[in-house]
Amino acid sequence: MMKMLVGLVIGLAVGAVGGMQYGIRHPDQAADISNKADVKELQTQIAVTKAEKAVYDQFADRPNADPATVAKRDALANKINDLQAQLDAKK
Repeated sequence: MMKMLVGLVIGLAVGAVGGMQYGIRHPDQAADISNKADVKELQTQIAVTKAEKAVYDQFADRPNADPATVAKRDALANKINDLQAQLDAKK
């Protein structure tokens, strides 16, 4: 068990140092990898927020809808717009 733990710590250290050296020696590629990861994260956040908004849309469109539900739906719509603007800026 102890050997496995030591091996894991050494592996993490080697990976971190290797990643930092790669980033230092290849800054353009590192920036491109980071940008692609950011774009993918924003796309995932947009998809999740749209799914959440779809659920709130079902409840907010009812005639006796709770005002808090309508406010949450509107807040989610604003969040989607903000995330989309961030995504457009990254591309």
